[in-house]
Amino acid sequence: MLLSTPPVRTSVPVVDIDGHKIGKVKQLHKNPETGELESISVSCGLMSTKIVSKSEIWGVGEKIILKVTKEEFDNLE
Repeated sequence: MLLSTPPVRTSVPVVDIDGHKIGKVKQLHKNPETGELESISVSCGLMSTKIVSKSEIWGVGEKIILKVTKEEFDNLE
């Protein structure tokens, strides 16, 4: 694991590309063989959770920044 890459953790805030808050990381989905992160579950609202693929993550730090706008995120399945 690279030390320069902050780990993706649960309960970290998730924001869209414009910095608008979307929710928090609820769960990490890793490849069972490699242990590599494949996607994250983002809790948005009281009951709603959406799965976001690793390719949709733009940056990781104190927040997870997605490559999509809030509107595009809302339209994800």
